[in-house]
Amino acid sequence: MKPIDPTTYCLCCGRDRPASDFYAGAVACSMCLTRPASEIVTLTRETVRREYAIAAYTKDGRKRARIEAKMGVYMVSGKRCTACHTPKPPEAFNKCAPAPDGLQPICRSCNETRVAVMRSGGLKAWHVVRDALRAQSTIGR
Repeated sequence: MKPIDPTTYCLCCGRDRPASDFYAGAVACSMCLTRPASEIVTLTRETVRREYAIAAYTKDGRKRARIEAKMGVYMVSGKRCTACHTPKPPEAFNKCAPAPDGLQPICRSCNETRVAVMRSGGLKAWHVVRDALRAQSTIGR
């Protein structure tokens, strides 16, 4: 396991950066030191907070907030797989960027079964297997 790198506050950009991003004895991170003097703007912590607040109002920021909220709910109650209708932890689902919660609707184990059945028997065979998985579930639709 990789040790956590302690953070240091950069006086130039106003962000907390890993200590490895600083040269020995420098008060600015290596990224700020490589910028031309005309581009360097001294930022305060409040300016950085304001930047993050503005970023939260962008489309990506809103989606990130929505995904984080859903993950909190999923950690407690679990996300329901659309194939077997069993609630499972979010780690049991693959990522899917276009989905509203960032996860695929079908869990990994059911997806592996679906791929195997679709290759051998086609869509109708998958529907039979899926219905059998749903019948085993105690939750139902």
